[in-house]
Amino acid sequence: MPPVAEDPDPLPKPHSLKPKAFDRVNAPGGASVDPNDIRLTLADNLNRANKAGLNDVMPPPPRRSRRRRDYLLAMVFGNLVLIVGTIIMPVFGAAGLIIYNVGLTWIVWGVMDDY
Repeated sequence: MPPVAEDPDPLPKPHSLKPKAFDRVNAPGGASVDPNDIRLTLADNLNRANKAGLNDVMPPPPRRSRRRRDYLLAMVFGNLVLIVGTIIMPVFGAAGLIIYNVGLTWIVWGVMDDY
């Protein structure tokens, strides 16, 4: 009789990783005792940022407005075009001048923001 193995279908060998010991490099320090206390951690971060000057922000100086220049150019050239209409048809030209000047003034100084 031929030799027979003890177990014809052996169980697979269990594989696992060995437990690793590691050094804690980022240990909590400073003001926060408990690393999970968010208020202390945020306060510590804020104090560090204030000491480093990261929260000292100065707003940029205001830029010069171009609104007056654009208003005057639109008034001059728009009125020149409408004066030609006044020569051709005086009633419609005068009405166009009034509507244009009042509308442009209202839009530039009342509706639009400073740009």
